[in-house]
Amino acid sequence: MEDMDMSPLLIAGILTAVDSIIDSDDDYESVCDRFNVGEATAIRAVRRVTLSILKLRNQFIKWPSDEEVPLINGDIEESANIPKVVGAIDGTHIKILAPKENVESYINIKSFHSIQLQVVCDNETRKFLHCFTGYPGSVNDQRVFKFSGMQELCNKAECFPEECHLIGDAAYVNQKRLLTPYRDNGH
Repeated sequence: MEDMDMSPLLIAGILTAVDSIIDSDDDYESVCDRFNVGEATAIRAVRRVTLSILKLRNQFIKWPSDEEVPLINGDIEESANIPKVVGAIDGTHIKILAPKENVESYINIKSFHSIQLQVVCDNETRKFLHCFTGYPGSVNDQRVFKFSGMQELCNKAECFPEECHLIGDAAYVNQKRLLTPYRDNGH
């Protein structure tokens, strides 16, 4: 948008439209009508905002340093009474329109079209430590964990100093550096 000669009011309208497009189920046409922004302008603005955020990802999504790990451990132990935890991992679904190909692959367990988002975050600052997205909604959390690089990262002792670990829900398999709830299988 910096290469266009626009008033601050128009820029504010475009950014508000971008926020509304990203944050709602509304389509481009209805959002553009509401904010009096052309559809092509909105599409370009969403693309630019998305690319700008993507360029900044490594400043905000990063694994903790050796100095940060004890601070995170202490915060989580204090608030949840679970020692040596560096973060929590979970998956969620980002709702999408049905794709043109492999439609059934994108239908998740809740019966809507989605792509998977897996996030590892710490406790106190809610900082993202790892983020991965893109697999179709029908793919389970454990498979996303494997192909996201997190399983490989969990096998690197240097990424988990002081014998710390992640915590996850029952969708994941218990591992040396990933603790999940106890499953009572009746045995």
